[in-house]
Amino acid sequence: MRDGTESISMAITGSALNSEGKIKGFCDKISRAAI
Repeated sequence: MRDGTESISMAITGSALNSEGKIKGFCDKISRAAI
């Protein structure tokens, strides 16, 4: 039970960090294009 919840929470945090990184990378591209 504990392993299952841990893997689920890890997957959620992992996808959240991944999408956050994509958003940051996208903002970096926009700011570089503006410069």
